[in-house]
Amino acid sequence: MQTHDTNQKAAPKTSPLIRETSPSVSGLQRMQSVIGNRAITRMIQKKRDHHAPRAPVANTIQRFDSPEHVDLGDSAAGSGAGFMIINAHRRDLPNYADAVTTWPETWQRLYNDGNAQQKRMLSRGLSYGEIIALSGDFYEDWNRLNNASLREIYTLIPLIRDGATTAQLESATGGRYLALAARNETHFSHASAGHSNMETWRQMHIQALTAAVAGGGDTAYAMNAAADHFLTDAFSSGHMRVQRDQLMTSTSGNVQSKILHDLDNQHGVDVANPRGDTWTAYGDETFDLPTTDPRHAMVQRNRALAIEAVRLSRQDVTDAIAQGTRYVIPSSFAAEQIVPVPVDPSASRWGATDYAETAAEVAGNELPGIVTGAFTDDDAVREWAANTDVATIGRQPTDELIRMINVLMGGWISDDDIDAMEKICQGASAGGKMAAIRAEFEPRATEFTSIGQRTRFRVILSRYP
Repeated sequence: MQTHDTNQKAAPKTSPLIRETSPSVSGLQRMQSVIGNRAITRMIQKKRDHHAPRAPVANTIQRFDSPEHVDLGDSAAGSGAGFMIINAHRRDLPNYADAVTTWPETWQRLYNDGNAQQKRMLSRGLSYGEIIALSGDFYEDWNRLNNASLREIYTLIPLIRDGATTAQLESATGGRYLALAARNETHFSHASAGHSNMETWRQMHIQALTAAVAGGGDTAYAMNAAADHFLTDAFSSGHMRVQRDQLMTSTSGNVQSKILHDLDNQHGVDVANPRGDTWTAYGDETFDLPTTDPRHAMVQRNRALAIEAVRLSRQDVTDAIAQGTRYVIPSSFAAEQIVPVPVDPSASRWGATDYAETAAEVAGNELPGIVTGAFTDDDAVREWAANTDVATIGRQPTDELIRMINVLMGGWISDDDIDAMEKICQGASAGGKMAAIRAEFEPRATEFTSIGQRTRFRVILSRYP
C-alpha cells in the first residue's frame, strides 16, 4: 500500500470513527471532553440577533469543492467536448443562439455584464464539469437542474468555477445550498441501502443511457454529467468511511460527521479498487496542494483515477448514442472498476491529537452557526425573493417554496419577511401551487406573535388563488 507518510499515526484504541456513531451518547458531551466544557458552553450560549451578519463558515458542508468537480468533468470530457443546452435555456432565453443584440434587454444587459464563462453559458450552454458541479450540491436531481432558473445558473457559474463563500452560495440559491447539504446522504459511500453515491450514480447513469438510446444525445450527456457528480464524490476520502446516514439526523451528529470528514480528507484513506489499483485517496480542497507537500503525488493519482472513471462513464453514453437501439445496457460498468473502497474501513490515518485539533477547529468555525440556526438563513431567502421574478418563483418545486416560507417564519419575523412571503405566494399562485401552500400554512397563522402580521399573512393566503 502506498502512503504519503512512512510514520503513519496509529488510531486511538477507541477510534472516534466507531465510538461517535453510537446514538445513545451525546455527541456534544463528548466534544466537551475533547476541547473543553467552557469553550463549548460559550459557543452554544453566544446567541446572535436574528438579522445580524453571519460569518461565511462552512456549516458542515461535506463534498468536493465545486471547482474540483468542474475540473474533473472538464478534464474527462476533453477540450473538444461541446457545451450543453438545457431546458432552462429554451424556456428563459429561447433565442440564445441568435445575435445578442436580438435578445430581450434584460438578457443583453446580463450578457454584457458577465465574465467570459457566463457569456459562453448563455449563448452556447454548460460544460460537462459545470453540470457535475451544479448537480447534487445546488440542484437535488437532474430534473430540477434542467428546469432551473437560467438567471440563477448565470449567477452560480463564477461561484462554482472560482470558489465562493457559503454566504454567497446561500444568497444565490435562496438558502437551498445548506438545506441540501444538511441531507446529503447520497453523496457518501457509507449510506443506507439504495442511497449511496455509487447507487445514486448507477440509477442516474442508466437513465442517461436510456435517453441516449432514444436519440437524445445532448440531453443524455447532460443527464450523465449530473450523475457523475456522485461518481466523483466516491473518490473524496471524506466520503468513504463517514456513516453519514446515521450522523445526519441530529446537530451533534452533523458536527461529528464534519470532524470525521475533515480528518479523512486531510490525512487520507488507504484504498483499493476492483481493478487492483492501490493508493491513498485524499479529499476536498487538496487538488491545489503544492508539489512540496508530501501528499501531492497521491492527490494527483486520485485525481487521475477519478478523471478516468468519468471518462469511462461518458464513453458509455457515446457508445449508446452511436449504437442506438442496438445498444444493450450492461449489468456492470467499466467506471465501477475504478472506484475506490477503503482497504480497512476501521483504520484511521490520524490519531487522538489530530482528532482533538480538528474538533476544536470545527467547534470554533462552525458549531456556533449550526447551533444558532445558520441552516435557515432568512437573509438569503429574502434576497433571493427580491431578485427573482414571479414567474421563476412559480416554477420552483412546491417543497422548495414551502421550505423558504418556513425559513422566513423561523425565529423573529420582520415586515421584510412578510414581504418576501407575499412574493413567494405570488409565484406559487402563478405556478398553480397555492393549494399546497395554503394547506401547509393556514393552520400555522397563529405562529405570528404580531396580530397585524398574522392578519396580513392570512390575507396573503386568501388573496392568491
